[in-house]
Amino acid sequence: MELLKEFMEVRGDIYSILSVPFYKELTAEYIDVLKKYLPVIKKLSLESGNSRFTDAVNRFEPILDAEFDKNLYDGEFSKLFLGVNKASHTGHTVTPHESVFLSPSHLVMQEPWEDVVEIFFNNGLGKDKTFKEPEDHITAEMSFMAFMSKKAAEHIAYGSAPEVIRCMEVQEMFLKRHLCSWVHLLADDVLRSSDLDFYKHFPKMVECFMEADIATMEQLKEELTTVS
Repeated sequence: MELLKEFMEVRGDIYSILSVPFYKELTAEYIDVLKKYLPVIKKLSLESGNSRFTDAVNRFEPILDAEFDKNLYDGEFSKLFLGVNKASHTGHTVTPHESVFLSPSHLVMQEPWEDVVEIFFNNGLGKDKTFKEPEDHITAEMSFMAFMSKKAAEHIAYGSAPEVIRCMEVQEMFLKRHLCSWVHLLADDVLRSSDLDFYKHFPKMVECFMEADIATMEQLKEELTTVS
C-alpha cells in the first residue's frame, strides 16, 4: 500500500504541473520542474502500453532541450489564451473551458460548469479565491484530479480501503464525464492556433496522459477491490 500511496502523491503532482500552461505564462523555473517530472511521465506512458501516449511524450521531450525564451513564450500565451495580437495570426482566442466546447451555446458557465461545481462541492473542494476562472476551466478540472489523488493517498495512509476506492471511482467518473470528453478538442484547437512547438505538442501529451489514466484508475480500483 505504501507504493500505491506514493503513486497517488506523484500522480497528483503531475496533474498539478500539467495544468499550469493553460492558465498562466511559463517561467524558467516551471520548465525545470517539468523536465524533472517528464521521465516519470514517460515511464507511465511505457507502462500504460498506450502507444499514443508514448508517441506524444517522445514528440514533446526534445522541445524542453531548447533554450527557454520567456518573451517568446509570454507572447504565444497572450496570443493563444488572452487574445492579444490575435489579428496577426488566426483571429481566434482559445478559451479553455468545457462549457465553451460542449454546451450548445458555446458560452462559459453552462451545463457542464454546473455539473463540475456540484462534483467539486460534493467532494470537499471549495473555490480557490485566487483563481478567477470558472470551475470548468481545464486548469481547475485538472486541479480537482490532483486534489482527489492526494485525498486517496491520505486515505491509504489511514488504511481506509473503501474511501480509497471511492476516490478512484470519483476520478474515473470525472475523467470520463468531463476531462476526456473535451480535452482532445482543446488540444486540437491549440494545435491549430499556435506557432510554438511547446503549445503544439504539450496539450496532446496531456490528452494522452488522461486517456491512459482512465485505464490506470480502472485497474487499480479492480485490484484494490479484490484485496479488500
